[in-house]
This record gives sequence, C-alpha cells and structure tokens, in this order.
Amino acid sequence: MTATDWAAILRKVAPKADPRFVAGFAAHADEQFGYWRVNRPSAIAGFLGHAAHETGGFRSFTENMSYSAERIRQVWPSRFASVAAAAPYARNPAKLANKVYANRMGNGPEASGDGWANRGGGLFQHTGAAEYKRVARRTGHSQEEVRDPARADAMLAAGLTYCLDREMLPSLIAGDVPASTKKLNGGQIGLADRRIQIARFEAALSGATMPAARTTLERRDRAQAQAVAGATASSGSAAGGGAAGELTPLPPHVALAIGLVLALALAGVALWRWRQARREQSTLDAERAERARLVDSQGAAA
Repeated sequence: MTATDWAAILRKVAPKADPRFVAGFAAHADEQFGYWRVNRPSAIAGFLGHAAHETGGFRSFTENMSYSAERIRQVWPSRFASVAAAAPYARNPAKLANKVYANRMGNGPEASGDGWANRGGGLFQHTGAAEYKRVARRTGHSQEEVRDPARADAMLAAGLTYCLDREMLPSLIAGDVPASTKKLNGGQIGLADRRIQIARFEAALSGATMPAARTTLERRDRAQAQAVAGATASSGSAAGGGAAGELTPLPPHVALAIGLVLALALAGVALWRWRQARREQSTLDAERAERARLVDSQGAAA
C-alpha cells in the first residue's frame, strides 16, 4: 500500500501554502487524522477545504487586527459609538485586540493584555483564553504552538478537536458544506469559496490511502503519557503526610451524600460555564462573519 504524499496534495490545491506548514503537515497528517479518527476522504477534504479558506490557502495563521477606524466601527459597532471613538485603535492591533476581546471568552480586562495574547490563530482562528485552555486540555498544545507555521501537528490537533467538539464531523462526512460552515463559524460567509476548496481537495484525495484510525487502546496510552507528569506530582504530594497517622474513613452514607452534593455542584458550574461560552462564541462568530462579509464586499467592488 503506497503512502499518501500529503505535501503534493497540499501544494496541488494551495500552491502558495507556507513551506513550513507543508513540511509539518506531510510529517503529521497520518498521525493526527488517524488519532482523532477523522479518516474518511469526504471528512478530510471538508476539513482541509474549510482550513484553506480560513487561512488564505495555508498562508496566514494569526488573526490580523490592523484595521482602519472606519472598519473597526463597522465590525464592532456596539463597542465603538463612532469612527472618532475607534480612531485611537486604528492600525494598533494589540490595543484593538485587548479592547474588543476584554472580559469575555475567558479573557481578563483590557489592561491584562489577554485579548492580544489570545487573539485568533491556527487553522480555524481559535480565539480567547477559554478556547486556548480547551485546546491545551484536549491536545497539550499552547496558543503559541497553534499559531506557529512550523507546528502543523499542533494546528491539526487543535483544528480537529474544534471540529469534533462542535459536532462538525457528520456534516463533513456527508459533504454538507452549508451545515459544516454553520457549525464552524455560525454563518454562511465564504460559502462559494469553501465549496471550491473542498471540491479541489476531494479531487486531489481521489485514490489516496487514508490514515488508519487509532484504536481505543492507542488513544488511551497516549492520553496517559501526556498526563503522567501531573499525576506523579499529585501522588507525591498526597503521600507526603507519612507518619502523621491514618485518617478515619467516613461512614458510607455520609461519603455518598457528600459525593452527590459535590457532583450536583460541579454539574451546575459546568452548565453555567457552557452556556456562557456558547453566548460568547455566538458573539465572536457574528464578528467574524461581519469581517468576512466586508472583505468579500470589498473584493467584489474591486
């Protein structure tokens, strides 16, 4: 069975792709698609087509926050009452990111610098401290790695888990581009180009050998390996009491009651955080859609 030439496929569809990303993609595509079990031709074509659209053909992996005052006012009308109010932020990417992304998506206030530190990056413009924490929790990669053109492994892992956590896989497999676009960013901006990119990858992948899905055992072993350092540290701390004497175990009914109360409390907190994250993500999706609409309209006018 001939191995898939991932570099050739990427260059065929996106000839201007960053060479560093192409090299890393060729080295890690089989591993990442296999590990996350996204290994059907239609799913991979859909994933790569969307990523090609979002990154300008795998050339730009960090959000561009350099806008004129007029554009800032158009994209964030609720945060800038006038063009004059937006003027201090024009062509000042860090200041603008800290302003518009403050106090949401897990970020701190404007002065914290979280907005700029956690600006959009990677294949699908991961944005906000909460999203980068999700990426770190799921993949072990930092926001710096997710934005680094030389770290295609980190970008692939972050992007694939983004698709899985947003339940995009069924629509990717079915080739339902409007549905997967909606799942990805909440709108339909760029739909025509997404269709074109996905169709190109479908053609390029025709006859290619797909990655083998990793088994549950292989996935478990990898997850355990990633967590071993933290687990070892925790167990060492717990064992430090030594000679101080043994603790008296709680009666079973008391332990059960405490466990139920803690479980309900944690479930309540998790639900609240989930709802808050969905509201923030909806707002972010709307902003992305507006920026993309403006780009599309300017391109059409030109």
